[in-house]
Amino acid sequence: SPSAEPETAITPLEIGVALNSFHSTDDPRTLGWTELRDLAIRCEALGFDTVWIPDTLIGRIEPGGAIHGWWDAIALLAAIAASTSRIKLGSWVLASLYRDPGITAKQAATIDEISSGRFVLGIGTAAVAGRVLTREKQRWFNSNAGVRPPPPGGLAVLAGGAAVVLALIVLIVGAFT
Repeated sequence: SPSAEPETAITPLEIGVALNSFHSTDDPRTLGWTELRDLAIRCEALGFDTVWIPDTLIGRIEPGGAIHGWWDAIALLAAIAASTSRIKLGSWVLASLYRDPGITAKQAATIDEISSGRFVLGIGTAAVAGRVLTREKQRWFNSNAGVRPPPPGGLAVLAGGAAVVLALIVLIVGAFT
């Protein structure tokens, strides 16, 4: 008998959209909730597979440009989850060094419940603030906004925090099933 060749599973390519909190590079005003909701609904209607919300404290569209505000990623993801029905939702990327792992796990499990399993949790070291501000302005921001810079060994802290988040999500989801 001829030898059977293993089947190769092909996963379809997924296309996603990152929803920023500003209008455009020419207009850095912060988008309102209804505008962001409508964009997410439109992305779903157009057939996109995922919508990603960045977790940024403040931002600049270009170096030296105006600082604009960002809404909280967790709150936006929960609201978008309740406003959509098919599109997957992702955190692009939660600033784990600024977030408590236990609270992050509970928030992720809650969004996953609201979205009926459509949530994708992305976590990272939160290095964005250092890229958008000069060192002098970063020091000012840290002292005036109460935000600390990522500590030395940030990747080790990220790995430890990610392990805690994963373990707690398993416990939290298990408690509700």
